[in-house]
Amino acid sequence: MPAGLEDDVSMALGWDFILGLDETAFINFVLTDVIPTSGFFLTHSDPDSGESLYFASTLSIRGVAVPEPDSSFLFGAGLFAFGLSRWRRRGAGPAR
Repeated sequence: MPAGLEDDVSMALGWDFILGLDETAFINFVLTDVIPTSGFFLTHSDPDSGESLYFASTLSIRGVAVPEPDSSFLFGAGLFAFGLSRWRRRGAGPAR
């Protein structure tokens, strides 16, 4: 901490993480007057009123699921397109 800011720990609540390919990080910050039941949190207390505020955060990392088409579907679609083009070349297709 820089000199003069030793008591300012508001930036101490941070995340250090590395994302993999196709991953997304979601950080949820919460400011509440109810004490968190788990995890790390910061407390700010007012000595005059006796009230406290709590600052916490959660991190979740999710991979992006990219659906891959079924190979048999792709094979069938290609076979259908090939058959359709052959059918049209023989003159059996609709008149133009």
